[in-house]
Amino acid sequence: MKLFRFGLIAAVLMAFTGYGVASAAGLDAGQKTQGMKDAPAVLQSVGLTCDLSDAYFVGNGTSKVDGKDVASKVYEVACKNGPGYFIVSSANQPAQFYTCLALKTMSDQTVAKGGKPGQMCVLPENANPATGLTPLLATASSPPCSVTSGRWIGGSATDKIDIYEARCSDNRGYVFLQPQPGSTKKFMAVTCAEAGLFGSKCALTSDDEIKQQIMALAKPSNPAACQMTGARWLLTTTDGSGYYEIGCADGKSGYIFEAAGGAPKQVIPCAKAQNIGGGCTLTDADVAQTAEANIYTQQAKQIGYPCTVSKYQSLGFENGAAKREVVELACKENAGSVWSLLPTGSGGDPTVMNCLRAVGALGLPTCKLSKPADTYANLSAEIKSKGKTCTVTNARYITGVRSQSGEDFVEVACSEGSGMIVAYAPKPIETVADVFTCKEAAGTNRACTLSK
Repeated sequence: MKLFRFGLIAAVLMAFTGYGVASAAGLDAGQKTQGMKDAPAVLQSVGLTCDLSDAYFVGNGTSKVDGKDVASKVYEVACKNGPGYFIVSSANQPAQFYTCLALKTMSDQTVAKGGKPGQMCVLPENANPATGLTPLLATASSPPCSVTSGRWIGGSATDKIDIYEARCSDNRGYVFLQPQPGSTKKFMAVTCAEAGLFGSKCALTSDDEIKQQIMALAKPSNPAACQMTGARWLLTTTDGSGYYEIGCADGKSGYIFEAAGGAPKQVIPCAKAQNIGGGCTLTDADVAQTAEANIYTQQAKQIGYPCTVSKYQSLGFENGAAKREVVELACKENAGSVWSLLPTGSGGDPTVMNCLRAVGALGLPTCKLSKPADTYANLSAEIKSKGKTCTVTNARYITGVRSQSGEDFVEVACSEGSGMIVAYAPKPIETVADVFTCKEAAGTNRACTLSK
């Protein structure tokens, strides 16, 4: 979507000549009468929805259309249910219209660059054109936004839209897309924290005010250990959920939280949020992850799996009542990593499986903290624990095969020659029940395919 800004409006107004620019103090009664008489038909021809409160016939003139002078009439209207408009109605041509706020924004920009004020609306109801944005935001802000100032950011003639920024009386700010008549786009409003969705940045609400508003949103679920010092928006999903980062005074308790409907939904510590919007930047991730690794080490010890955690990745919590956390753990004691399902106190047995089994048995993704060769080294060690020798060079999980006692199986190929089958006991923590040769497995549903 390519936005046009002030050039198009300036060109149209410069091309329109033959009328005098009125002031609020010098409005002609006859022109007001004519404006009120003509306005309903003019508004209908444009397709604007306007609960008309006042109108003014600015004057007759000509405007350039395809290089030719075309007779035109200019009107200003004030609406109770939205912004005021400046409308150029030309014979046998589609009428052109601009909000009073767009005109004021253009004029303010021109003055800021040392130029003379441009055309602006003059009806008393349009004296502060930003207030006309209040009805447009009525259904998009909670509590309702009473607009005190605003600006027109730009628009698209192709998409028939305008984009505005609004500042509320309580210092909140919004950026929103307003469809014009005939547009296929839908109204969309976001807070100033999310203005990046429009490729923009709020100018009427400060960065500090935005930070304070994110902190206020986070406050109901803010952990006791966090004295909030920083805040930023990360991303917004298609279902409307926003993700924000909070930085804390201790430099290690920071987190990312999800919010929807103006309330926080979940809090994710920075140490577990590496995959959300690029992860945390307001928190020392190394410090946070070291602390979290120590916690996982203790959790592994509690469930009977010796693992001094060096690295980890969390996928969050599984669905269902158990709510176990799904975490890949790399342990200093082993070459490879394992998938673990760690109870959170709400039920569910712990589970620890090597990467190969977890993919086949639990449908978990391939491990990221270790290479396949590292898993093979661990498999070789498991086989050795049963008094047999195999330097594993390849392996596969035998999907859908269980023994009567509930064992599941992994086939391995060995550099020494003949492959083997490793049987795992149906226990939460990985336990090798038996190892047997491919010859012994021949003719069964767990026959070898990697080697004979």
